[in-house]
Amino acid sequence: MPTVEQHATALNPTDRLNTLSVVGFVLAFVANVVGLVVSVIALVQIGRTGERGRGLAIAGIVVGGFWFAAFGGALVLHAVVTSAHGG
Repeated sequence: MPTVEQHATALNPTDRLNTLSVVGFVLAFVANVVGLVVSVIALVQIGRTGERGRGLAIAGIVVGGFWFAAFGGALVLHAVVTSAHGG
């Protein structure tokens, strides 16, 4: 009668969720530039380690980039309108 050995399965690097991808995604809503940078770092780490969280990192880059562009555009628009009206 063969014996069946029970092995505890260790976490493979691909089974782990990259923490920076979660942090970058959340920060993209709160502090957009910081979230953008952290999400890029997370994406590079995921490429090296094979961890999960690539979608969160990409979403953090998209959201952070959108808000960065929106605030930058609003700032430029405000400067143009203020200078056009002699402010």
